[in-house]
Amino acid sequence: MSNITKKSSFVLYIALTFLISWGAWYAAAATERLHVTGILSLHFKIQVHELIEWIGNFGPGLAALLSVLALGGRTTFWKFLVRCFGKRPNVLACLQAFLLSLVIPLTAYFYPQNRIQWDWGRAAWFAVLEILVNAGLAPLWEELGWRGYLLPLLLNKARAVPASFAVGLVWGFWHLPLRLHSGPSTSSPFGFFLAFCFYIFGLTTVFTWLYNQSRGTLYAAIMFHSAVNSMSHQFLEPLVSGAGSLPLFIIGFLIGAIGLALLLRTDQSKQTELPDNDFFDP
Repeated sequence: MSNITKKSSFVLYIALTFLISWGAWYAAAATERLHVTGILSLHFKIQVHELIEWIGNFGPGLAALLSVLALGGRTTFWKFLVRCFGKRPNVLACLQAFLLSLVIPLTAYFYPQNRIQWDWGRAAWFAVLEILVNAGLAPLWEELGWRGYLLPLLLNKARAVPASFAVGLVWGFWHLPLRLHSGPSTSSPFGFFLAFCFYIFGLTTVFTWLYNQSRGTLYAAIMFHSAVNSMSHQFLEPLVSGAGSLPLFIIGFLIGAIGLALLLRTDQSKQTELPDNDFFDP
């Protein structure tokens, strides 16, 4: 791929991602009180803003598909999908992804200021159920963009660690409309968003390692994303609501340290076969 095409693919992808996601999220906020109560003789109630918000969550993946079609055509489009999903899942990488997500409940369990009395069995059951239900929703569509499209572009010009942090920078800022005012009352909006971005930076190192271990397929990344979302919902969010933003920094540091160690070990190993990141080549 020429340097012009690489730059165009990056700019187009970022523009489409933020246009789709931020446009949908702000539209969702504007229609928060709007709902549909039925069609013809069918009676139900749908919150319109929730449906629009889901479109925003799918933005990274939608932008990736549109970018590949626009710049590479149908042949490249199918090549892109085959690279992401055409091989068998790396079962070991998927298992490693799940085990790495356990850093979140373990931190919650050992956190010194934790005053929450969890039903750990019930929380664990709901966490596993949530992983299975959500994997094909936001985690799939985000990973199709972040690790399916953006990370390979960056790995063509940078090593794994700086490429991971570059994805983390975009990924963290992408959450701005959702996370700036969603923090606990004990933290300022900016302080919470800063902690959340640090947490995202830590996660990106593990995502990149899983991507390399899976040779470009996205199954392990989707598993890790779904597991992290689930563990965060069941364990991290209740902890942050009472303890403030510090647990986000701690978990981001722990997961980031693990991810960095794994990435540096992979860089030094000549036995790891890395994926072909240039999906625009014929």
